Amino acid sequence: MKWSLTSYFIVTVLATASAQPMAKLSELGAYAIPYASESNRIELEVVNSTTGSLKDVSVHLDANPIWLTFETTTAGIGVLEPGESKTALFTFDLDEEAPVGEVTDLRFDISSASGQLDTKTIRIESEAPTELMLRGNYPNPFNPTTKIAYALPNDGNVRIEVFNSIGQRVARIVDSIRKAGYQEVSWNATTFPNGVYFYSVELKADAKRRVKLGKMVVVK
Repeated sequence: MKWSLTSYFIVTVLATASAQPMAKLSELGAYAIPYASESNRIELEVVNSTTGSLKDVSVHLDANPIWLTFETTTAGIGVLEPGESKTALFTFDLDEEAPVGEVTDLRFDISSASGQLDTKTIRIESEAPTELMLRGNYPNPFNPTTKIAYALPNDGNVRIEVFNSIGQRVARIVDSIRKAGYQEVSWNATTFPNGVYFYSVELKADAKRRVKLGKMVVVK
């Protein structure tokens, strides 16, 4: 008895979107998923091309990285009559820490009451954010160390500086090339007094300069 998965498609849906546009393919041949997006959908159409019924058909996600959160990893299809097709739906959120520009293969195993039938691999890739994003610092207030998190729309030179309450620069934490996507850096304020500090995250790339500002409090 021969079984086949004749077609599949992946659809990306943002939580705030009213439509369900088809995800575009990246240059690496993977489905490009918007950065830190929610309620993305993978739909697999399963078709029984045999002359007999297939019972207890299900699709199971074999494994997924920690930066993908699936609502469920198994989709039950039930009985598939000859020539019948049904859709297995998987919904997932893409964490902001997902690596940008790296292809990840998701393997789906298809089985029935009679055992394993087939597998299907879908390649996905996280897009970079569309703008420089400051994710804040944590903990805040802190003593003596905090982490500043940010996300870059593309590769470029990043400069992160800290200023005291009267605007004097007291530290330069980063001044180097960083890759697109999620980034974080620690700042140790052991030698600095209590008080309010401000910090800037500056990105220089493609002849453009973008800056985001944050506020943090040292409490000892």
